[in-house]
Amino acid sequence: MNKKKAVILTIILLLGIGSYYLINQDFIKRFYNLDDESSKNKNLTEQEIVIKEPNVFVGDEGYMLKGKLLDKKFEKEFNALPDTLYIMEFNDYLYPVDNKIKTGDTGYSLIQDNTIKNINNYSGTIQQNELISYLKLAVKLAAEFPIFASSENRYDALISNEEFNNTYKTYFAVTEDNYGISQLPSDVKKKIIDFYQSDQGDEYRYKIKGEQTSTDLIWKGELTGKGKKEFAILFNKKSDLEDRYMLLVYATKNLPYQKNKDYYLVYNEIFYDRVLLKHLKFSIEGEDYINEVYMGNENKEMPKYDGILLQQMNMTDEVLVYNEKFDRMVKYSQLPESKLNRETESEEN
Repeated sequence: MNKKKAVILTIILLLGIGSYYLINQDFIKRFYNLDDESSKNKNLTEQEIVIKEPNVFVGDEGYMLKGKLLDKKFEKEFNALPDTLYIMEFNDYLYPVDNKIKTGDTGYSLIQDNTIKNINNYSGTIQQNELISYLKLAVKLAAEFPIFASSENRYDALISNEEFNNTYKTYFAVTEDNYGISQLPSDVKKKIIDFYQSDQGDEYRYKIKGEQTSTDLIWKGELTGKGKKEFAILFNKKSDLEDRYMLLVYATKNLPYQKNKDYYLVYNEIFYDRVLLKHLKFSIEGEDYINEVYMGNENKEMPKYDGILLQQMNMTDEVLVYNEKFDRMVKYSQLPESKLNRETESEEN
């Protein structure tokens, strides 16, 4: 009988403990901080993913600059380094990090896990030596992580790794026959991607052939205003059996000191033989001059800004000069008006 009572009491006791656990489950979790710890771990993981997602540089001008000194014990090492630590190159990876003092600027690093051991073991390029030396101060909390500066919008010049791999890597990866195109501004690159993905552009690619160099295919200068960086680019037809080229000329309305430069097409033409791109502007002992050219009149004139001289074998030279009224480049044959008219009449007869 006593044994039976003991069994009943044991069952009642177990049921009571189980009910208490179910009723007070939230209390137990709070006591041991189980939910909070799980939530913290989840949030920490998510935060790390956001912070450590790399950015890839795709612009033409980018600089890594010093942040603030945080520990005066390292002032000597800090002052020994230049304010501009590194000039960015296309396809450079940067990892955003939180600066200890909020300045409104995001800090960046060359490595994902910023520990003293990792940065000491990191071997970058010779050009990155000063940046690496500075990062060694940053990981010791002696200085803020370096900041990124550019004449372009940061969100155009630095893109996600996914976007880079999906588009830019395919079209602008630096190779022997693709050299030079990666150094164009980010907005020009966007326009080239649009061209490549169009029906007409699908047949063309930027490609250096034979004895050509990047300067044979990319013209850079002032077409619509002083101090502007504007571009003419020659694209080859994909077929090796044809030496056909597409010329695209891009100008910008923005002033030289403005960021977020938007480029737009001001001229395009197909050439069925190799064409050379040259400048009308030249310098002598630091002074700039512009060659006079025929612009549809009997006498030569001096353009307001630089222009593009087009030269082809066994053909009369031509120039492209900006027309402000029509906001386009206009092509002029390099012959006086009278001779040009005679040639036109001869061709018609």
